[in-house]
Formats: sequence, C-alpha cells, structure tokens
Amino acid sequence: MLLGFWPPEMTAVRGGRLVPTGELSHLIVYANYVREESFDRTFWKDASGVLLPQPKQVGDVQGFPVYEGAGSVEVSGILVVQPKGRSLFAPVSQERFRKFEVADLERQLAEAAPALTQARQRYDEAVSEAGRAAREKRIADSLTQYQQGRTRTPEQVASRMQDLRRMDAEEEARLKAEASPDTHRVVGPLTTRLNAAKAALAAQSPADLAEPACHQPDSRIIGPHPVRLGTAGCQPVVSVARWYNPALPRATLQLLSVERYWMSREAVRRGVDRTRSPWLYVNAAVVEALDWDAIASTLLK
Repeated sequence: MLLGFWPPEMTAVRGGRLVPTGELSHLIVYANYVREESFDRTFWKDASGVLLPQPKQVGDVQGFPVYEGAGSVEVSGILVVQPKGRSLFAPVSQERFRKFEVADLERQLAEAAPALTQARQRYDEAVSEAGRAAREKRIADSLTQYQQGRTRTPEQVASRMQDLRRMDAEEEARLKAEASPDTHRVVGPLTTRLNAAKAALAAQSPADLAEPACHQPDSRIIGPHPVRLGTAGCQPVVSVARWYNPALPRATLQLLSVERYWMSREAVRRGVDRTRSPWLYVNAAVVEALDWDAIASTLLK
C-alpha cells in the first residue's frame, strides 16, 4: 500500500479546508511481502527459491532491521518488521550453491549453443568452394582498388597481395576457432568453468557441502562464484527464510516491509535544507514516530 503525506510546510487552509501546496511524500508498505530483488543486483533463483548475497544491515528502527537495498535511492534501505525471534534470511549451504552454479553454467551453455551453430555455419560457408571463390574475388577487387589512382611498383603490389593473403588466412583461422566448442569466445570459457565447477562439487566432503555458502564477486565472471566461507572479500549467501506460519489464514499479517524511509532518514542525517526539501523529512518523522514494537506485537502473528 502507498501511504502519502504532505509536510506541514506544503499545506494551507483555504476556504476553511486544508489543501496541499507542494509535493507529496509517500512510504511504500508491503504486507506479508518483501521484494527480494530490491536487496541486491546480484539475485538468483533455483528450484527452491531465492539466493542472494546477504544484505547489509545499514541501521534499525526501534530494533527492527533496515537492510541495504539496490537500485535507485528510493530502495536504498528496506525496513523489515516481524514478530520477535524471527529472521528474514537463512544461510544457504555450499551444496545448494555449488549445484546452482553447475545448473546456471549449463543454462548459459544452452543459451550459447545457437551462437556456436551459427559460427560453424559461417566457417563452413567460408571454406566451401563458393566461399573460397568469393574470398578470392574480394582479394582481387581489393588489389585492383589499391592499384587505381596512383602508380604502384611491382614490389608494392606484391607486398599488398601478401598482406591480403595474410589477412584472409587470419580471418579463416578466426572463423575456425569460433566454430570449435573449445575455442569459441563464449562456449569455450563456459565449458572450462562448467568442468571446473563439476570437479569442485565432486571434491567437496559431506562436511564441506553442509557449510554455509559464500560468493566471491568477480567482474570477469557472470553468475555465482562459490568459495569457502572466510575467503577474503566473499559475501555469505542467504535465501529468504520461511518467515510465515502456513497454519495461519493467508490474510493473517505476519510481516511488514517499508520502502522509501531510509532515503528520508539519510537526508535528515546529511542535514539537507528542510526549507527547500521539506518532503524529505516527512517519511523519517512518520516512521520514527510509530511504535513498531506495538505494531509487531499486536498486529503481526
């Protein structure tokens, strides 16, 4: 639901009625729902649900956590309110995360398969009788164009022909490499990573597989990158916990998540000029004036 507010500075009494005179500020409150994708840009799903690097807690409101969000400033922080003793996140095991890595690489390989097929077709066309004839014609046309407009010595013509032959051979070699799974620019690295991921999974002991998973961010790698927990720079991987009681009716309130509060809180902390941006102060004032412990203990089950 959307809760809208006008700062007192942006209201006026006209004709005996209170009317807005400026910009509306609003909070976004979700009941029994939290937007998992708002926590981090690195966001995955397997058959069991969401996997993501553990969101950083950037603050709290009366003891209830505010988690760092991703994307625009509007989701720079998400307040999560649950009954005491419950947690929104649960650790993911190495086994689940490593199996997901294998499945994700297999998915990427399947998506890259058409590109490999097209690369093979381009190579086959280039080395076919018609393809070689077309290449020879391009070489001859390029040499003719080189000789037009100014006089060329026999040595220059011979050198130009040598360059054209070299470039043609290099292009054929490039097409051949792209046509092979081992050397294709996408399929080759993915195949290497998949083989390594399968080997790493097979090498884990039962105790290793039961340990919490950790993801190592790497700009060179697309997708999950499992490493041992404790590796420098790695981020523990979590899933959204089973925070609800399925025995209760679906309409029963069990969790609240609030967006657009933290950007207001940060504006207050930075000392943004209230006379110029009063709306930035309203969300913080509203959220911090509420008794969230009472809300959790009386409304949430």
